[in-house]
Amino acid sequence: MTIVDIRQIMLCQDQTKIIRIETTSIVTSKTMLGTKMQRITWIDNAKAILIFLVVLGHFHYVYGPIYGKSIIYAFHVPAFLFITGFLLPNDFRFIGIQGLLRRWIGPYLRAYVFFSLIAITIWWVGSIVAHRSLISPLPAVWGSFYGVAGQKNGLVHQNQPLWYFPYLVSSMIGTWLAVYISSRLGTIFGWVVILAYASVAFLYHGPRLPWDIEIAGTGSAMIFFGYQFRQHYESLASFVEAPRAAIATSIVTILLLVGISILNGPTNINGAEFGKNGLLFLLAALSGSVATMSLAAQIPATRLARSISFNTLTIFALHIYLVRVASALPQPSDEIAKQIAIWFSAAAIVLLCLPIALLLQPVLRRWVFFHS
Repeated sequence: MTIVDIRQIMLCQDQTKIIRIETTSIVTSKTMLGTKMQRITWIDNAKAILIFLVVLGHFHYVYGPIYGKSIIYAFHVPAFLFITGFLLPNDFRFIGIQGLLRRWIGPYLRAYVFFSLIAITIWWVGSIVAHRSLISPLPAVWGSFYGVAGQKNGLVHQNQPLWYFPYLVSSMIGTWLAVYISSRLGTIFGWVVILAYASVAFLYHGPRLPWDIEIAGTGSAMIFFGYQFRQHYESLASFVEAPRAAIATSIVTILLLVGISILNGPTNINGAEFGKNGLLFLLAALSGSVATMSLAAQIPATRLARSISFNTLTIFALHIYLVRVASALPQPSDEIAKQIAIWFSAAAIVLLCLPIALLLQPVLRRWVFFHS
C-alpha cells in the first residue's frame, strides 16, 4: 500500500552477515550446494489479504453493518504499516533527512497529489451535474491540503481513504526520527520516542490537526515495530514460516486479537478512535499483524497475490468508488445472504481495481515514483 511496499527486497546471507539488496522480496541463502533463492511470499499474500479487509471494512459505512468490523479495524491498517517497516532497508538508520524526503516522503506526497486530483475532478464534475451550475472546486482543494478525513470529513471530495497518505507521511517522519535517535543514542531511546509519540494519540482530545499529526504516532509505532522485527527476522522466521510453528503462532495471535478487540471496544484510526486503552490498541494491532504474517506464509505464492501486492496503493486509493456502486445495487433481505454478498463484492472490487491499476502503472512509475 506504500512506496516501500512496491519495492522488493533481497537478503543475501552467508555465515557472518546479511547484505540487503533493494530489488525484490526474495530471501537468498548460501548453502553448501550453492545459492538458494526463495521469495518471501507472505509479504504478497499478507498485503492481498489486508487490502481485501480494507475494502470489506468500507462496506460497513456505505452498505451496512458487517460482522467482525471491530476486529478488522483493530489491525488491518496497522498491519500494512508493520509491513512497511519490515520492508525498510537495514541502513535506514543512517539515512539523513534529504534521503528520507527523496526516497519516501517525496513519492508519498506525489502519490497523494495524483490521487487527490482524480478525486477532486470526480467530485467537481459530479457536483456540477447535480447542481446544474458551475461551482468552485476550492473547498475540495483546501480539504486536501488539510489532509484529514475523520468523522467530520475534511476531505470534501468524498474519497475518504486518501486520509491514509497524509497519515503515512507524518508516521514515516516520526519513525525516521526514532530510528535516527536509536542509531545515535541507543535503541532504548528510540523506543522511548516512539511510545511517547504514540501516547499523544491516546491522550490528545483537541481538534484534529493537519495531516493527522496528533494520531500519526500510532502509525510510527507500527512502522517502528516492523523495522525492529526485520532486524531479528533470521531468528524469528521459523515462528512465521515453519508450518507447525506458524499454525500455533496464528492460533495464539488470533485469540489475542479477538480477545483484546472485544475488551478494548471499537477502534478507527481515521476517526482518532483507539478504544478504551491505547496499550490494548497496540497489542491488538501487533497480534493481528503477526497473525496475518503467519497465515499468509502458509498460502502458496500466486501471480494474482503478487499482482495485488504490487498494486495495493492504487486499489486503496480508488476502491471506494466501486464500493459505492456495489452498495447501490439491490440488497438481499436475509442477513446471512447480505453478509456473504458483502464479502464477495469486496473480493470482486479488489479484482476489478487491478486492470485500473495496470492502466495507471506507467503514469505512476514515470511521474510519481520517477522510475524510467
